[in-house]
Amino acid sequence: MSVEPRKKRLNKKDAYKYMTRLGWDTTYQKEEDVFPYLKMEGIKIHDWEAWEDPFRMTMDSYWKLQAEKDKKLY
Repeated sequence: MSVEPRKKRLNKKDAYKYMTRLGWDTTYQKEEDVFPYLKMEGIKIHDWEAWEDPFRMTMDSYWKLQAEKDKKLY
């Protein structure tokens, strides 16, 4: 009987990065067919792994923020 090692819990930043990762590839369709407007957009992101979302927020932190706002209001 083997014992599995305990998995390390991710911090919020790493958990957000894992849940919202954008670096996936299209396997069944060509990328041009899936994202036809990419060539027309003005913003070009060449390395999605280095990109950071300026408005990153998980639902958990959103609910906490809204609860704090409600508490202040009432």
